[in-house]
Amino acid sequence: MDRKEFLSKFGFGGMMALTSICLASCIKHEALDPPDHIKNANFKLPGPENPDITIDLNQPEYANLKWPGGWVLIQESIVVAKTEDSEEFVAASRICSDEILPGVIFAGNEWYCTEHDATFDVTGKGTQTFNDRGFRGLRVYKTELTDNLLRIYA
Repeated sequence: MDRKEFLSKFGFGGMMALTSICLASCIKHEALDPPDHIKNANFKLPGPENPDITIDLNQPEYANLKWPGGWVLIQESIVVAKTEDSEEFVAASRICSDEILPGVIFAGNEWYCTEHDATFDVTGKGTQTFNDRGFRGLRVYKTELTDNLLRIYA
């Protein structure tokens, strides 16, 4: 169906309703506070608890970290990225807190779970970019850059 046919069948109002729904889904929302039953539970965020890893950014396997927004997977359990705006290094667990599945990547200057569309800001706090599945948060790690060596630790 082309645009003219669509407009004749659904009219301008139908087109505007669909457009507003599509545009509303693209709006970013503020980070969420976990519900009280989660705050009070003994839930532990998944992922390595005490990593202490140092990587050499000159190594070819870390080439993606040269560019803002680039990310790499370390030891299949930690995602390291370079933020787009501040160009700082951030690190988080690859394991999403939603259903404890390994789907976390770095996209659009936030952590994103490819399994359920859960999203988290760079500090690990759940957001509503796509849905509220990230309300439990994400385990994040500290980073420290010395020359070309990047340390990822708890």
